[in-house]
Amino acid sequence: MIWDLCNKKEIKQIETDIFESDKSGKNVVQLGVKIFSIVKEKSIGEWRTTFYSFNEKPIAYIIIVGPSMQSNNNTYITNELVESYRKKGMIANITASNLVPMSIYLAIRKVIETNWLNNKDLYLNPREKWKNDPEFQTDCFAYTLFENIIQSKFGVNDWIPFTENDVNAKEKFDSNFMSDYINGKIKTEQKQTDGLLFKKDSLIKINSNKPLQFSDEAKSVFDAGRELWKYYHSHKNININASLYDIKEHFQGRDEKGKMKSRSTDEKYTKLIGDLREKLNLLADKIKPKVYEYEFLKE
Repeated sequence: MIWDLCNKKEIKQIETDIFESDKSGKNVVQLGVKIFSIVKEKSIGEWRTTFYSFNEKPIAYIIIVGPSMQSNNNTYITNELVESYRKKGMIANITASNLVPMSIYLAIRKVIETNWLNNKDLYLNPREKWKNDPEFQTDCFAYTLFENIIQSKFGVNDWIPFTENDVNAKEKFDSNFMSDYINGKIKTEQKQTDGLLFKKDSLIKINSNKPLQFSDEAKSVFDAGRELWKYYHSHKNININASLYDIKEHFQGRDEKGKMKSRSTDEKYTKLIGDLREKLNLLADKIKPKVYEYEFLKE
């Protein structure tokens, strides 16, 4: 871009043409227009802080980073209290009270792929309309249940979205928190004295002793996940409390450098995990338009 510094006109928006070439640099294609706007809205960080919870027992932690899309790869949910992130104040508790909004925060940062065109786009404090869309909320929740790196080696796995009967488990899980939550057996309303920083108008009372209602796309994700868990539990010498990450590790193994392999030699597992990924992608496609509609991002 070349700027005329003699022109004192306030810049509110810039439209730029988008061109992309192949590796040779010879074949150039015009892809459209990219709009850059001056953002005066508050960032998503302020929205996120309204859901922080300090006095409840954490069921996991979320790594919190900058508001631009280029930080999305460093945004994830884990049950490992990473000391380096804790010292920098870059980790927040996930509890029964803020599970849904934190799931929304994770989902909106994962469903849109980061590329060279959008990596500087900023996530913003969204419009209020998202609060009146329970399907959007439960879609994000379902997506997040299968988009995390919870590992049972770091403590009790509260993130198994199924009951023992659902997956033909031969023993009882150490925790049924998530299936109880989904089935409306866990209250999420907290007293103001509990130390939460919820604003009155932003507390989601989505789980008021009734089972959560899911869209067809979210149900398809649960169905695919259930078949994967059932296949895992059909094997011997397994970890009864395995998370999705643990299941992947079991079937895919690790290379000589300790990194999880990208593929498995087990054909049935490969089919099941592929089906789960396909259903997750379809759910992500359903969530994407609302990321812009509710102005978590601006186009």
